[in-house]
Order: sequence, then structure tokens, then C-alpha cells
Amino acid sequence: MYFLDAVGRSLTIAGAKINNVQVQNSFFVNAALTGALVVGSGPSATLIQPDPLTANSTRLYQCDLIPNVNTDSDLARSVPQSIYFQDSYFANSWTGAIAFNSVFDPRITGSYFAFNYFNPYDYAGGTIFLDRCAAIGTVSNSVFDGTGLTTTTEGLEVHAARMTISGNIFRGFPGGGIVLHSSRAIDVSNNFIENNGLDWWDGSPGITVAIRVYNGVVGRLTEAVSILSNTVGNTGGSTVQRFGIKFSGCLDQNCTSHTMGTSGFPIRMLSNTFTNNRTAPACRAVDSLFTENVVSTNIGQANVPFSLYAPCQ
Repeated sequence: MYFLDAVGRSLTIAGAKINNVQVQNSFFVNAALTGALVVGSGPSATLIQPDPLTANSTRLYQCDLIPNVNTDSDLARSVPQSIYFQDSYFANSWTGAIAFNSVFDPRITGSYFAFNYFNPYDYAGGTIFLDRCAAIGTVSNSVFDGTGLTTTTEGLEVHAARMTISGNIFRGFPGGGIVLHSSRAIDVSNNFIENNGLDWWDGSPGITVAIRVYNGVVGRLTEAVSILSNTVGNTGGSTVQRFGIKFSGCLDQNCTSHTMGTSGFPIRMLSNTFTNNRTAPACRAVDSLFTENVVSTNIGQANVPFSLYAPCQ
């Protein structure tokens, strides 16, 4: 199927009780807004404890209470479920290629993304946007290419929970390859993340793990994040990617420090390969606090706790 030259979004999937939609072998080219938008209604993104002063307590959204996509409840049925984009091509979208807002079981696999978010209406974001209640899904075996972009575009912008990001290539983005904003239970594994960070105030990282503040309210705790067996760095003589992975207490200016990782829900960074990052394989923002974290046996790097990581400068 071909979606060409849309004056707005090429495809919108919206509403309750929509499930098992598969978009396969399709081309989304030159959308004047977004390649595809998937969005549900209902209270799924309502924060259970909207305390703007601290993140050091249980902080979950209503959607985090849904155990799986087969749950039979009004909340689960209020958003689209099992929306798949497979073996498809997205190029030249003025803003993002795909935005998943409230949706359970979103999946992207075997697809190619090139030169998206090249003409944003405001500050650029992610080629793929996974909002706070995009949950229980997968982004796998796809290529994300930001070569030639001049806006501060990221490969994957993740605010989500219970997602697997595996087997992808992220390259050439002015912003980070993958940015995790107040994300919970995210597995990032076996990805190649290279030559990103051409123009990024956050220190040109391949991956950023951070707390996020939404309209003055701190989001979820960043916890239960696993970064495993990725290759992160510069290749082909490039020197643009400054850090491999950055751990930041906050992605918003003028907000206070918050703790990442909680007892029983650590942030793990294991068996990654860091190649020729300009400044350091990994670093931590000076406002970041870490508890119950585990760092072990990254290739070419000593086993050190987060507290001893160099500050990101």
C-alpha cells in the first residue's frame, strides 16, 4: 500500500476497541505532518500519584496496572491494541514517522526509516514517538537513518513502559539514537547505535536514560531498564558521537534531582561494546542519583558503579 504526499497525517488509527491491525509492505512518503498516528482515549495516561515535588515514591500511570493485552477491562479496551507496522518504508515525513500515543502492544519490525522529522513545526523529537501509555510492545530489526537531518531529531523517543527495543540500527541522528524519558521496564538489546549526536545540548549521547517532568509533574521513576549487548559509538572515522550512554537525572532545565533505579528494579548495563566515543563510553549527569544499580562486564570497560562514572561535560 502507498501513502504518498499527504497534506497532514498519512494514516490515523484512533479510538477504543480497535485491535489486530497489521500494516505490511507499505510506503509512507512525504507526509506534511506524520506518517502514522495511533492514539486511544480514556484515562490510561493518568498519573496515579501526581506529586510534583518528588519522584522517590511509587509513580505509575493507570495503564501500568494492565497486566497484558488480553485483559478484559474498560481501561484496556479504551485504547487500540496490537497495532503492527511490518516490512514498511517511511521517508521524508515533515515530523515523526510514527507516533504511538495510548496503545497496547504496538510493534514495529523489519522496517526502514530515512530522513524523517526534517521540517518540524516546533522543536524536533523522535522519528518514532512512544508516549507514556504506549506499552507492552516491540521495536525490532529495523533501520533508523538520520543522515542529512539538520534539526535536533532523535531516532527513538521513548516515554513508554514494558517495551523491547532489539536488533535495530540507529545512525546519523543530530540528537541521540535512543532517548528514554521516565521509562519503566525497557529492554534495549543487540542494537547498533552509531554516529549520532551532531547537534544535541545533552552531550551527544548514543543512548540517554533520564527522568522527565511533564508540565511541572515528575513522570514515572526510571527503573527496571536493561541496556544489554549493544554496540554504541562512532564508526567509519566519524567523531560526532560524544558519549556512548548518558544517565541524566532530569531532561528539563531548572528541575530538581531524582533517583534512578529502585530496590528490586535496577538499571542494568551489561555486555555492551563501546567504540570510539569521543569523550567517554558512559557518563552521568552531576544531578543524578542512583540506587540499587548494577553495572557489570561491559566489553573493554572495568566493572564500576554508576557513582564512579565521569560527569558528562
